[in-house]
Amino acid sequence: MLRFWNNPEFVRHRRAELRPARAITVAAVVVLMCVLLGIACWSFEQAQLDRGQRAEQGFARDTWLLLYYWLMGLQGVALTFWTLSSCAQSVSGERDRKTWEFQRTTGLTAAELLVGKLMGEPILVYFAVACAAPITLIAGRAGFRWAPWFQFSCSSR
Repeated sequence: MLRFWNNPEFVRHRRAELRPARAITVAAVVVLMCVLLGIACWSFEQAQLDRGQRAEQGFARDTWLLLYYWLMGLQGVALTFWTLSSCAQSVSGERDRKTWEFQRTTGLTAAELLVGKLMGEPILVYFAVACAAPITLIAGRAGFRWAPWFQFSCSSR
């Protein structure tokens, strides 16, 4: 089992941030955003098809690939900046709530406190990325399945 899973600081953040109602809301918003992004990618590819800039044969592949690239980029940006922001605000938030002195006097070592903060503070963004990951994998699989260079490289098996 993962060692940080039972870290008291991580457990505190996990319980506070991932309450059932909040987790369901975040999952619903992430799925809705993925669907809206998929519609936007389809609309973009359809507009290019209508203008004659694309051939109809690669419409589905291009739409899936565009969705995949957007989802990967957005997840990377969200993961990077949301994690940096939440971890940077962690200590100042503890001081505002007047709980910083309690953390300094706990029996946790500095390493345990650090791991608990790094894994616990941004747990909501980890959950959001985990909710979007299946959609991203489906889009990537669908897009690369139709890619001619991917079929050529896999045909030798």
